[in-house]
This record gives sequence, C-alpha cells and structure tokens, in this order.
Amino acid sequence: MGVENVWSVAEWLENNGGKVDLNVSPNPADREDERLMAKVFGVELPKIPYARYGTTVSLVGAEWFCRSVGAEELGFAARLTGSGMSAIQLALRAAGWGTIIAGKVLYGLTPEELNDLSATYGVPVHYVDSGNLEDIMSAVAAVEGKKTLFFETIGNGVPMPVLDLRGLLKEIWTREDVTLILDNTFATCALFNPFSPANCLARLTAELGNPACTFVYLESLSKYYRADVTRDPATGGVIMAPQKFMTERVDPRLMRGHVIATPALLTFPADLYGACKRVMLRLSTNAEAVAQFLSAHRRVGRENVWYPIEDNRGLFRDGMGGVLYFNVPGEERGVGARLFESHIPFRASFGHAESTHVDFGAFGKDPPGLIRLAVGVNETPEEVVENLEACLG
Repeated sequence: MGVENVWSVAEWLENNGGKVDLNVSPNPADREDERLMAKVFGVELPKIPYARYGTTVSLVGAEWFCRSVGAEELGFAARLTGSGMSAIQLALRAAGWGTIIAGKVLYGLTPEELNDLSATYGVPVHYVDSGNLEDIMSAVAAVEGKKTLFFETIGNGVPMPVLDLRGLLKEIWTREDVTLILDNTFATCALFNPFSPANCLARLTAELGNPACTFVYLESLSKYYRADVTRDPATGGVIMAPQKFMTERVDPRLMRGHVIATPALLTFPADLYGACKRVMLRLSTNAEAVAQFLSAHRRVGRENVWYPIEDNRGLFRDGMGGVLYFNVPGEERGVGARLFESHIPFRASFGHAESTHVDFGAFGKDPPGLIRLAVGVNETPEEVVENLEACLG
C-alpha cells in the first residue's frame, strides 16, 4: 500500500490502473477493477453495486486508515461517511442511546443533535465536565440501564478540556452496559492515537483482555485531511468500531444517507492518515508559538489564552493541533475580532486553511472579547506572530 500521500484518491486510482464509474453499474463485468481492488486490500466487495450502499473505493480508503492507525490489529473496522456530523449521528444511532452522558464543551452542532434526540425521542441527556473523570463516573453511577457516553478528546471551546481517555476506559472496561463514543476531530489520530501500541486502548487490552464496553471512534475528515477547505468544500468523516458492532449496528444504518459521495471521496488523499500527520505537526508548531506569544503579550496575557499543551504534554507530545482560543480583555463584545479585521481574514471553518484566520461565530457569551484562531499550514511561526503583532500593537 505504499503511495505518495499527496495523491488524491482519483490520482491513486489512475496511477494504479483503476477506474471509478460514477454511475456504478450492476453488470459484473464492469466491476472487475473493483474486484481487483477489493482483493488487494482485503475488503469485501459490496454485495449491491449501488453507490448509496457504499463502494469498494470507500471501503479501501477506510480500511487503509484503519490499518495505518493500528485499529485493525485490535479487531476494529472503519467506514467513511459524508461528513463528521454524519459520523456523529451514525454512531449515536448505532449505540442504541439509553441515557446519554456527554461533555459540556462540544462542537456546536453536537449538543443540538443531542437535545433534538431528547426532545423528539425522550432520550435522557446529561452534560458533565469532560476534563473531570470523577464527574463523569458519578454521572455513570447515577444512571441505571444502558449508557452512551459522548466526549471529545479536546473540547471544542473554552477552556478546551482534555479527556482522560485511559482513566475512563479503565473505569468502564468491564461494563457491558456502556458505549463510549470519542470524537477526536480536534487532535486527530496524528496527534492522539488511542490504537497505537503505546497508547491506552492497546495497553489496556494487553493488561485486561478484551473490553466488555464498546468503544466507537470518529473524526471529521473535512478539517485536516484535504486541501484548503475554503476553496474545496467537500466534506467527509470516518467511524471506527469493533468489527461485530460495525457489521451489526453501523452498516445497516450507513446506507441511510451517511455514505460518503464518490465525487467527494475522489478529492481526498488516498493515504488519509499520512496526509493528516504531515499537516497536523506543522499546525501544532505554529499554534504553540502563537499561544506563547499571546500569553506574553500585554493586551492578552496567559490567563486569557486557552491552548493547554503545557498541562498535557505527556498525552500530546507532538502538539494539540492548530486551533486555540484567546480573549482580548474589554467590556465591549467583539473588541477582539475588530482588531484582526484588517490583517487576518475571517472564514467559516477552522480546518486545514493555507493561512491563519479567525472563525466566524460566537464561541460563548463570556468573555466578550473571545475569539477562536485557526493557524495556517503554509506559514512559519514567525510569520503568524508577525501578523498578530500588527493586530495587537
């Protein structure tokens, strides 16, 4: 499977003699390339040759990612979805709900989804501090019956709480009534890989045997796995889960509008993990330099910067990604954002952008000068800091 990780899926197929028929034909003769691809990568050819039910190309991309991060060795399978939010919805439905216990700090649309489940289907939803293991386990102990836990590795908002995944897994390892869904979009497997031999899932399996609880992993691929998201807006997601859970719980629901569309898939890198790893290391270097500069700046200060790498260096040895929050103190809302308008662009996504930008949107009512900064991948730390100096004075 050696391939330059700069190749898109379409380029990889072209260079390896494959082709993709966007009007996937039921004629067995037209599927010869798919059969060869399935054989080479050890994936099962979809029984129904209809793109809505998944294609061999999407299965190969998912399997490649699964193997790259070491999840396959632990009995996991992977599937690609139409977006990160699609992966979230799919994971929640596959988990079967019960009572949902979720982190207080999440990507904005996730609480909307959880609250909709509560309002529409009567699913109990409890929010806890994801950075406090005791708080999480108190909520688990207080609930009878099936429980679905939903947390982000790094909370998408202030104060960017960090989940103690090893501690949580150890607490629920023997609990058949618990499904843990982990959204690792902020860090990605490039910076925090629970499936690596040195990390929590592999080590706990070696120490304690196979878990009774169910662990479901997901990421949005729309952020760090592709070219500049401003000019190339196709979305994608990935979900990984134990093989039995994937076959019985995920696959029957995947075809109900969650499969990644082939035109979008063709624009993604063939080696998803390799492409992401190259990007995330650069973004982390830039973001850490920015956090240090802002912490020392007279108009900001350390107490107004949220990028908790120093407290979590043991978990995130290569950094915590390219997004940080900071506040420019002032009583008037939006004071921070106005300082940046003439020097740093505003964009609607925090993903893999070529240059540093400020996100649109409000990320909490307090403090009034709070903004979220997404550093660029094609800049040096010195270039990013120079722009910030021009903004802050």
